[in-house]
Amino acid sequence: TDLRDVAHAATAAHHHKPPQQPRRATAWTPDKAARNCQVCRRPFHTILRRRHHCRRCGNCVCAACSPKECYRPLPPVARPCRHCVACVPPPSERRRQTAPPPR
Repeated sequence: TDLRDVAHAATAAHHHKPPQQPRRATAWTPDKAARNCQVCRRPFHTILRRRHHCRRCGNCVCAACSPKECYRPLPPVARPCRHCVACVPPPSERRRQTAPPPR
Protein backbone atom coordinates (compact mmCIF):
# COMPACT_ATOMS: atom_id res chain seq x y z
CA THR A 1 0.00 0.00 0.00
CA ASP A 2 2.93 2.37 0.57
CA LEU A 3 3.91 2.15 -3.10
CA ARG A 4 0.31 2.90 -4.16
CA ASP A 5 0.24 5.98 -1.90
CA VAL A 6 3.52 7.22 -3.37
CA ALA A 7 2.30 6.57 -6.94
CA HIS A 8 -1.01 8.33 -6.24
CA ALA A 9 0.76 11.35 -4.72
CA ALA A 10 3.12 11.55 -7.70
CA THR A 11 0.21 11.36 -10.16
CA ALA A 12 -1.78 13.99 -8.24
CA ALA A 13 1.23 16.31 -8.11
CA HIS A 14 1.78 15.84 -11.85
CA HIS A 15 -1.84 16.77 -12.68
CA HIS A 16 -2.04 19.65 -10.20
CA LYS A 17 -1.93 23.01 -11.96
CA PRO A 18 -0.62 26.00 -10.04
CA PRO A 19 -3.11 28.87 -9.68
CA GLN A 20 -3.12 31.09 -12.71
CA GLN A 21 -1.39 34.40 -12.16
CA PRO A 22 -2.61 37.63 -13.76
CA ARG A 23 -0.97 38.16 -17.10
CA ARG A 24 1.68 40.87 -16.99
CA ALA A 25 2.06 43.11 -20.03
CA THR A 26 4.93 41.96 -22.20
CA ALA A 27 5.59 45.44 -23.55
CA TRP A 28 4.28 48.87 -22.70
CA THR A 29 3.07 51.22 -25.38
CA PRO A 30 5.80 53.86 -25.73
CA ASP A 31 4.72 57.30 -24.50
CA LYS A 32 5.51 58.89 -27.86
CA ALA A 33 3.33 56.35 -29.68
CA ALA A 34 0.21 57.22 -27.65
CA ARG A 35 -1.10 60.71 -28.32
CA ASN A 36 -4.51 59.76 -26.89
CA CYS A 37 -5.72 57.57 -24.03
CA GLN A 38 -6.03 54.05 -25.41
CA VAL A 39 -9.31 53.52 -23.52
CA CYS A 40 -11.34 56.76 -23.84
CA ARG A 41 -9.35 58.27 -26.75
CA ARG A 42 -9.07 61.71 -25.10
CA PRO A 43 -5.81 63.48 -26.02
CA PHE A 44 -2.95 63.61 -23.54
CA HIS A 45 -1.66 66.99 -22.41
CA THR A 46 1.54 67.65 -20.54
CA ILE A 47 -0.16 69.02 -17.42
CA LEU A 48 -3.91 68.37 -17.58
CA ARG A 49 -4.03 64.76 -18.76
CA ARG A 50 -0.93 62.69 -18.09
CA ARG A 51 0.00 59.28 -19.44
CA HIS A 52 -0.04 56.23 -17.18
CA HIS A 53 0.59 52.60 -18.09
CA CYS A 54 -1.73 49.73 -17.20
CA ARG A 55 0.44 47.05 -15.59
CA ARG A 56 -1.68 44.27 -17.10
CA CYS A 57 -2.13 45.26 -20.77
CA GLY A 58 0.61 47.89 -21.11
CA ASN A 59 -1.66 50.50 -22.72
CA CYS A 60 -1.16 54.24 -22.14
CA VAL A 61 -4.21 55.48 -20.27
CA CYS A 62 -5.34 58.66 -18.53
CA ALA A 63 -5.99 58.88 -14.78
CA ALA A 64 -9.77 58.74 -15.34
CA CYS A 65 -9.35 55.38 -17.10
CA SER A 66 -7.12 53.98 -14.34
CA PRO A 67 -8.74 55.09 -11.06
CA LYS A 68 -7.46 53.92 -7.69
CA GLU A 69 -10.43 51.53 -7.42
CA CYS A 70 -8.83 49.50 -10.22
CA TYR A 71 -5.44 49.10 -8.51
CA ARG A 72 -4.65 45.41 -7.86
CA PRO A 73 -1.54 43.49 -6.82
CA LEU A 74 0.24 41.89 -9.75
CA PRO A 75 2.71 39.21 -8.61
CA PRO A 76 5.58 39.32 -7.89
CA VAL A 77 4.82 42.90 -6.73
CA ALA A 78 2.76 42.73 -3.52
CA ARG A 79 1.60 46.36 -3.47
CA PRO A 80 -1.38 47.40 -5.63
CA CYS A 81 -0.42 48.39 -9.18
CA ARG A 82 -2.21 50.58 -11.72
CA HIS A 83 -4.68 48.79 -13.99
CA CYS A 84 -7.01 50.30 -16.58
CA VAL A 85 -10.82 50.02 -16.48
CA ALA A 86 -10.70 47.69 -19.52
CA CYS A 87 -8.64 45.12 -17.58
CA VAL A 88 -10.15 45.62 -14.10
CA PRO A 89 -13.58 47.29 -14.07
CA PRO A 90 -14.13 49.48 -11.00
CA PRO A 91 -16.46 48.03 -8.32
CA SER A 92 -19.35 50.27 -9.43
CA GLU A 93 -19.11 48.89 -12.98
CA ARG A 94 -18.90 45.27 -11.75
CA ARG A 95 -22.07 45.79 -9.68
CA ARG A 96 -23.82 47.32 -12.70
CA GLN A 97 -22.78 44.36 -14.90
CA THR A 98 -24.09 41.78 -12.41
CA ALA A 99 -27.23 43.65 -11.32
CA PRO A 100 -30.56 42.30 -12.57
CA PRO A 101 -32.16 44.32 -15.38
CA PRO A 102 -34.62 47.04 -14.26
CA ARG A 103 -38.31 46.15 -14.45
